[in-house]
Amino acid sequence: MQAIQSLNTERRVILSGTPLQNDLGEFFTAIDFVNPGLLGQRSAFKRTFETPIVRSRQPDASESELEKGEARWKELVSLTSRFMIRRTAEVLTKYLPPKTEHIVFVRPTAAQAAAYRAILTSPIFAVALGNTDMALQLINVLKKICNSPALLKSKKDADDTPSEMLQSLLPLIPPNVLNSNASSAKLRVLDSLVHRIYTTTEEKIVIVSNYTQTLDMIERLLVSLSYTYCRLDGSTPAKNRQGLVEKFNRSSQKNHFAFLLSAKSGGVGLNLVGASRIVLFDIDWNPATDLQAMARIHRDGQKLPCKIYRFMIQGGLDEKIYQRQIMKMGLANAVVDNKASASSFSREELKDLFRLDERETCQTHDLLGCDCDCRGSLETQIEPPVKVEEEEEDSDDEPLRGFGSASQVDIDGQEERIKRRRKAKQPKLTLLMEYRHIDPKHLREEKTEEVDLVEKESTRGNSVDADAIALAVDDDVFLDMLKEKDSRVGFVLTKSSS
Repeated sequence: MQAIQSLNTERRVILSGTPLQNDLGEFFTAIDFVNPGLLGQRSAFKRTFETPIVRSRQPDASESELEKGEARWKELVSLTSRFMIRRTAEVLTKYLPPKTEHIVFVRPTAAQAAAYRAILTSPIFAVALGNTDMALQLINVLKKICNSPALLKSKKDADDTPSEMLQSLLPLIPPNVLNSNASSAKLRVLDSLVHRIYTTTEEKIVIVSNYTQTLDMIERLLVSLSYTYCRLDGSTPAKNRQGLVEKFNRSSQKNHFAFLLSAKSGGVGLNLVGASRIVLFDIDWNPATDLQAMARIHRDGQKLPCKIYRFMIQGGLDEKIYQRQIMKMGLANAVVDNKASASSFSREELKDLFRLDERETCQTHDLLGCDCDCRGSLETQIEPPVKVEEEEEDSDDEPLRGFGSASQVDIDGQEERIKRRRKAKQPKLTLLMEYRHIDPKHLREEKTEEVDLVEKESTRGNSVDADAIALAVDDDVFLDMLKEKDSRVGFVLTKSSS
């Protein structure tokens, strides 16, 4: 950046699709290049803008921190909007077919959860909490377990997880789990999904991963099912890449059903409109990486409605990374209408990041403070965050607490105020209000329920619920998969746009 700053130019322009990806420091660098000194020194910017804004988006932010953060955010937007033009892909929406995005929370298999717990109870876990390098290595280990515990044994990509750490961790996991991908919950869900797409439609699919190991695993699955495919990753010569894309787009489902894609190597610029469905098998810390990958099929030239599936292990590291993605996008939406946030971890944040939540409920949905019935109806969506005024808590017009009769206590009012305060302190997740919230157990209950003459009346409500969920899902293939009795999908957030 110093070299660029030294250029003697009268006018400077930056063209970027992702002006912020990880933190506000990136935004400062870009702004300081086009308007040197406008935001002061980097240290002053951090003190005046970055710290208050980021702090206001923490779940434990006080009312004063929320107010200060909002004020600094408005000031920053006011300063930068004078010389920044923002155009997102949304302007093209009306020219493209409808798009439905499914956030798919997959319950880990018993073997997968056991492997996860074995890592967290190992001596190396306690050491990693106090060592940043080891913590990052442990994160890579847990990300692999989320995809499949068998990936730990692979020698490929060994640089991600040093052999010294692996040598201490591998004995904790049973050999049969390391030698087979049968314990991968995501792979089971993918197996069911691709089977239904192949047998009930003429559509094609793109499957994206950040790891070549994972692509190898998925490739073996496709081979075992006799499904044809193309593959593009870091080892694919640059001169061959466009030819692969064109071949896939022109071919039928029978000739090339799937396109295996490395998110890092082919997540940007490729036009894969030959497919109308895409699976993001794993998740990246940087939301821009995932958003770029998702856009590969929803582009100019697409003729069919698009379905996007984002897989993550429910209660595991995947879900925690997704929550941080939402935090980043929420902050960036506020500043430049896209992505950004803090990237450092405290010791407590690390402990929470590594924790495996094995409850049946979806942690992300719980964090929203949403009281919907998880049947996907828009009427039960949570309201936008409400700013709680100080006088609401300490109004002089209210009688002194402790001196009124029990019958005068407004219990419902108190609970409502508590809910409003909780929602006001969760601005980081409010993007999820745009999604319908669905617990697939309601579909499975409806499917397994036997209906006879006596029960018809009592089951009518369940049938209506199932119809409402089907309307919300807007995807017959995925809906049938959710109804499977042994489906490992524990929760779904879904959003459609046209």
